[in-house]
Parts: sequence; C-alpha cells; structure tokens
Amino acid sequence: MTARGRMALYLGIAAVASAALAALVWLLLLRNAADTVGVRLLGRDLELLRPRWLLLCAIVPYLWLVGAHSLTDLSRAQRVLSAAVRSLVVVGLALALARPALTRYDTRTVTVYLVDVSDSVGDGQLAAARGQVERAVRERGEHVVRLITFARRPRVVDIPERGPVPPLARHAGAGDATDLAAAVRLAYGLFDEDRLRRIVVLSDGAETDGDLVAEAGAAARSRVRVFYRSFPAEATREVAVASLEVPDKVTIGQPFTVRAEVFSSHATTATLGLAQDGAPNGLEPRKALALAPGRNVVPFRSVVRNPGFVTYKVTASGMAEDSFKDNNHALATLSVRGKPRVLYVEGEHSSAHYLARALESQSIDVEVRGPHGLPGSARELDRYDLVVMSDVPQTFV
Repeated sequence: MTARGRMALYLGIAAVASAALAALVWLLLLRNAADTVGVRLLGRDLELLRPRWLLLCAIVPYLWLVGAHSLTDLSRAQRVLSAAVRSLVVVGLALALARPALTRYDTRTVTVYLVDVSDSVGDGQLAAARGQVERAVRERGEHVVRLITFARRPRVVDIPERGPVPPLARHAGAGDATDLAAAVRLAYGLFDEDRLRRIVVLSDGAETDGDLVAEAGAAARSRVRVFYRSFPAEATREVAVASLEVPDKVTIGQPFTVRAEVFSSHATTATLGLAQDGAPNGLEPRKALALAPGRNVVPFRSVVRNPGFVTYKVTASGMAEDSFKDNNHALATLSVRGKPRVLYVEGEHSSAHYLARALESQSIDVEVRGPHGLPGSARELDRYDLVVMSDVPQTFV
C-alpha cells in the first residue's frame, strides 16, 4: 500500500473514532438534556451549564493520528506522551467551556413576617395576623420564623423559643403612616446565609411612604421571595366629615348658610362645631344631632361683617364609636368682597384731599396715610385692592 493510501486509511479510522466518540457523548449526556446536564461525581452534584462543548473531545483521535505520523525525530514514548498531553488539554478546555458548577439543594427556610400595625388596621385584623404567625411558629420544624411589625418605622419583635407569640402592639405616635419598603429592608438583616429566604407581608396595602414595588424588585435580585397576604375584612364603625361648602358670593352683614357633609357607617349621635377664623361661629357655633347611616348634610347659619378672606372649620366630636380621628374635620375659605379699598400714601398731606374725594365719589373706600404709614408686611398689604403713592421720598420705600 502506498504512503498516500495509508494516510487515507488512517484519516478514515480517525474519522470513525471521532464519530464514535461524539455519538458516545451524545448518547450518555446530551440526548435527553434540555439546557444543562447534572452528574454525580465523588458524592457531589455537578451541573454542566453548556454541555454541548463536550463534543469538542471528538478531535482527540486526530491528535493521536498527528502524533503517530509526526516528522519530528522523537521516540515512540515521547510521541505517545505528547499526544496524551494534547488530548488532556483539549478535554480540559471542553470541560471548562461546558461551565461545570457545583449545585446544592436545601429546603430549610427563614421566613420573616412583616405585620402592619398602623392606625388603618383594626384590632380584629391584628388578632388574625397574630394567629397566622403563631401557626407558622408551631409548624416551623427545622425552619426559622421571625417577626417585624411596622407603621411609619419597622421594629423587630423577638419570638420566644417556647411559649406564645407576644401581642402585636401598636407603635405609639407613629401609626399615621405605613412604610412597607422600610420593613422589607429591615428583614434583610434577619436572614441566615445557609437558608432559603422568604418574606410574608401582612398588610391592608395602604402604603403612605416608600416604594414597595421598587423594593420588591431589589428583593428578587437578592433571591428573596416576597409573599403577600391581605388582612381579613373587618367591619369598621366610622364617622367622617366629608366636606364643608360655603356660598360663592355673600353680602356683608347678610346671613347665609354653610353646609357640612358628614358620613357615618352607623346610627349615632355627634356634636358638630363651626369656627370662623378660629373663633366660634357667631350665629350657630355648634349643633348636637343624631347621624343616620350614610350621608348627612348639616346646615349652619353664619354672617360676615368685614370684607376679606374668611376661613371656616367644622369639627365632629362626641361619637361613641369612631375608628379614625384624623378625618373628623374639614376646612373651607370664603372670599368676601366689599367696596374697593385703596391705600393712598401722600408725601404732601395738604394735597391729599383732591384724589381722596375723587375716589370716594366712585364708592371707593380710601385710607390716607403719610410716608411713615407705609405697610411693613405683605399681610397688611392684602387688606387693600390698590396702593397709591404720591411724592413719597425714596428713603421711605
């Protein structure tokens, strides 16, 4: 057989060997694999994230073919060693490209319960939340359960190893706000490194501070799973001042009606007080009345003696049952216009009567002052529709 024939024979044998090796890798590892391949090695779970790179081992037979017919002046042992080293390099490169990774499976968890104790949550709902936490503590087994209560700020509550879960206390002076995101951030510090991390949020969902959606995204990136459970519905007994209506236009000295709209969830009695610029309303300062369930309209008689802005405030009090106190009042502002008012500041007092008489003849109230009478504040200027200055030295302005 000629040299060319022998080379063709060797190439054919190498091709068959490569195809057989590729088929063996495919049948053993890749045939039923989706994206990754898991193998057990020395008692450890090994996962190949890119297993198709193992097909690179199919070129090993060609390395032996090249080594066997090399033109270098090497002994047979040296050529075998060279082919073996090259084969190991290719196999190592194929394994590296296949991205082996050690995997570990753990079912032990750390679950942090975040319980909303703000004012918008009823006592019955807090009792139900405590029951959920107690049930999780009883059934925890090898798992860990921890507890955080939150309103404006979160607080860690210690759960005893033995005994019941302590009562879920309100946060004194901080129950008027709810910051869910701050509670999630505090929970990060309660996780163990060797356990799966879980957060369970128990809240009515009335978030006033923070951004829970953004914090939930950060938690997902940190491999923290967040679960949400709403409180069971609870019927609340509530009285709220919905609005206070004043007329668009009033006449100075003529009585008019101010209407307060009060919502009540149940039949009850209440006292409504009306204040005008911080003082009790002159005609009807308060009313004791019976509220029916639903919408109640309560009229008050009032009168304004001077032009300008008048602020009214109505306050509900004396209810036997009322869940939220912050919605028991309402404000409204009334703009009362009388005659136009002009402040006339004249440097030459003897000449002031000419313009003053002309303005008064047009039903305009005029107040004449000298240069020393210039207003010293914006609040004083608000009393006038127009300020006229004549012959006033610059030193007074």
